[in-house]
Parts: sequence; structure tokens; C-alpha cells
Amino acid sequence: MESSGGCAVASYGLPERPASDSLRWNQAGHKGPGGAPADTLVATLMDAMPPGSYLAISHPSSDMDDQAPVIAKQLNEMVAESVTFRDRAAVTRLFDGLDLVDPGVVRVSAWRPNSELVAKAPGSVWGAAGRKP
Repeated sequence: MESSGGCAVASYGLPERPASDSLRWNQAGHKGPGGAPADTLVATLMDAMPPGSYLAISHPSSDMDDQAPVIAKQLNEMVAESVTFRDRAAVTRLFDGLDLVDPGVVRVSAWRPNSELVAKAPGSVWGAAGRKP
């Protein structure tokens, strides 16, 4: 997880925000401290953020590729910290209480692509941004 000064979000039509007003979680939410569920951890972090703050998440998908369970198993055998792949509905739940920014939870390559080539790029990662009301 890291706080973002908003530099990258400006190119996507989102307002630039000070570092304290945005949270970016790449390959999000495998488990929180003490094994807390990802949605509980995200809710706790966003509760501490001021209204108007943004959350951006990219997360490995369990439902874009039939091989996801095999890939997850192989990956988890190679890394110290286990990775949880989630389906679109589970990633969407990480944004509960936030206003999803268009286009919502989509394949990362389809989230405001700058060309058709980028939009059609293969991948199996969900991505989205949400704004705290």
C-alpha cells in the first residue's frame, strides 16, 4: 500500500489530491494484519481518510482465466507471503461505501485506456478507483 500524491491520477481525469487524501493498493488485500479480511482492512483505512479521498486498487483475478487456481498455487509456492486471487464481485466489495469512478471494476487494461491496442491487451488483473463521499 502506498499513499499517492495524485501525479498519475491526473492523466485519467481524476483530480490531483495531496498525499494524505489518496490510497493506492497494488495487488490488493491478500490479508490484513493478524489475518484480517481484506474488506475489513480497506474499510478501516478508508474510515481514517477524509471525505473526497480516493482509493485505487489493482488485484489478481480468479475469474478471468481458467488457469488462475493453478497460477495462484504455483505463485504461493514461490513467495513468502501468500497471494489471494479474487473474482470481480469480491474486488467490488472492497469499494463498499465508496463511489466507484467510471468505468468501475474492470480489467486493468480497460480502465481508461489511451488506445484500442491497450484496451485489448491481455491480462488477469481487476482494477478500479473509488471516492469516499
